[in-house]
Amino acid sequence: MGLPALRGATLGLRWGGGPTGDHGVEVTAMGLRKRVARTAAAAALLAALATLGVGVRRQDHLAHAQGGRVIFNVDTTADTVDADPGNGTCADADGYCSLRAAIMEANAQAAQDASKEFVISLQSAAVYTLARDEDGSGHVVDSGADNDDLDIAANITIEGNGSTIQRSALYPCNLDGTAAVGEFRLFQTLSAFVTVKFKDVTLRNGCAGYRFEDHRRGGGIYADSRASGNSINLILENTTVENNVGAGVFLTTSNGTLTIISSKIRANDHGGIDGLDAGGIYVSARDTIIRNSIIEGNLGRRGGGISHAGGNATVVGSVITGNRATRDGGGVWTQAYLTIHNSTVSGNIAGSTGGAIFAPDNIVRITLTFATLANNRAEAPTGASGIHLGWNTVLSLKNTILANDLS
Repeated sequence: MGLPALRGATLGLRWGGGPTGDHGVEVTAMGLRKRVARTAAAAALLAALATLGVGVRRQDHLAHAQGGRVIFNVDTTADTVDADPGNGTCADADGYCSLRAAIMEANAQAAQDASKEFVISLQSAAVYTLARDEDGSGHVVDSGADNDDLDIAANITIEGNGSTIQRSALYPCNLDGTAAVGEFRLFQTLSAFVTVKFKDVTLRNGCAGYRFEDHRRGGGIYADSRASGNSINLILENTTVENNVGAGVFLTTSNGTLTIISSKIRANDHGGIDGLDAGGIYVSARDTIIRNSIIEGNLGRRGGGISHAGGNATVVGSVITGNRATRDGGGVWTQAYLTIHNSTVSGNIAGSTGGAIFAPDNIVRITLTFATLANNRAEAPTGASGIHLGWNTVLSLKNTILANDLS
């Protein structure tokens, strides 16, 4: 947030003076009065500048309001907790505002007023490594945002400014049925009614590595609220989600949305034979929009790139390439309404059928306009290399190229 107009340079101030620091003021009765007045004015100005965070080593961590939003400026990459969540200040025990502390403070304030919106601004091109797992059970035992993954229970925008958020590379990630120290995802939403946005940030090396139930889902982002009427809105803008285990992005919401704009979902893994279906994205939402994005090099069981389990999904100006499904739907697995416009689905592989796209025997509608499906492959001898259509699938094609798909 920009500072108000009160700045030393704006006021034409210059600190210093002669060797004695008296700025050349004579110590006469009149001069003494001038000197006292100048001293008092300087003290008042310094106090004002300190309040604004000018010329002070640490910024003011009190919540700044801007356009109805509360803003926290993160000033340390350390993975520390908020000293007093809910007091209006993002500050750890040493007075610094960490990413974890900012989320804890936002959650605490949202518990009192769920309508609040928060912006967490990260340092430019910084790396934030999550390393706290004090209970030693990954996210299976979860006390909240103070430990392991960053749990979100507020309307939060994370402005990354080119930064990276990652789980420590020192921790393992496997599906051996044991909750090991450090096996945790990066983000999880805890509220059924929340909007979360990631902008200009990379999310890397999350682990939904525990084998059972929902603990295996969403290594990068996990947002699950399936009850009727619940609404989670997840937005990724100019964001990269990569090298996460248990799907890069997992969202199920009855009345919410997924929006991915100018982003990359790449090199994510479903986590092995007992893992989740999706590699890159698993989504069941009222509306999904993927625009000007790349879904690349992900590995899943059903839906290597995208597993679309419900709602309306539209892919525009995007590339889905180099993904693999050990079973069906190398590029996309869909059981709902899917539109792909002005996009390319190429070089994807299915272990069974549907190298590019797979639709089961549900009521499915697939619309392809100005799209290219090329060089996809199914490894099973009887598999469909391009599109596998279920009995109840309606397929519409317009100005679309199907080329070089090989079984």
